[in-house]
Amino acid sequence: MLKKRYMVVGILAFCLTTTLFIGIATSGKKEDPLWTTISELQADVDSLNATIAEQEARISELESQPTTGFLSRPAYDSGWTSIAKDQEIIFYHNLNTTEVLVYIIGCAGGEWADYGIHQIEYGGAWYGDVGAGWCQINNTAIHVIRGHNDNVWHSVRVMIWKIQLLPW
Repeated sequence: MLKKRYMVVGILAFCLTTTLFIGIATSGKKEDPLWTTISELQADVDSLNATIAEQEARISELESQPTTGFLSRPAYDSGWTSIAKDQEIIFYHNLNTTEVLVYIIGCAGGEWADYGIHQIEYGGAWYGDVGAGWCQINNTAIHVIRGHNDNVWHSVRVMIWKIQLLPW
């Protein structure tokens, strides 16, 4: 990309220089339309070079900054919500898409509080018995269900990121 830019600038400079010498040889008048065109083109080239230099400086600045993580904040975060055994909660995310990454964590309470924040039995060692999981996601909502014999999912937090599909 950089080589192409230098090649284009070089060819443009050669053409401008050639045109300039032809203009000097034929008229020599600075008010000549050829001189006006050359001046305008040179101003455009100078402006483009300045823009390129600014963008390269910005890229260098961004590349030198430390990264703080690999994910941005989620598009939806339910916050902590209590969930009872055998309960189904519908969380309304209103993201208008199902192209998402869903992340659910639980928090234990009562005699199981030592487990703290977790994903024990995430997805439910299921058939409705223990753990918690999600289902029935659509453009506006997601359903979270806690098993009827579960002891460790006293609270649940749902975080959803929109997946940005690449154009190709």
